[in-house]
Amino acid sequence: MEKHIACPCCNNKRLFDVDESTIGIIKIKCNRCKAVVSVTISNKTIRTEQIGTQS
Repeated sequence: MEKHIACPCCNNKRLFDVDESTIGIIKIKCNRCKAVVSVTISNKTIRTEQIGTQS
C-alpha cells in the first residue's frame, strides 16, 4: 500500500508516493512553493519538516 507525502509548507498534497515498507531520510524540493523538505520514514511513521527555501 502506498502513501502520499504532502508538503508541510503549502497545499501540495502529493510530493511523491512511498511504499509502507520504506525506511530512510530523503530531502526533496517542492515543485509548487520551492521549499526544501526533509522526509523521515521509519516504522510506518512519516515526519516532514521544512529545512530551507528557494529564493
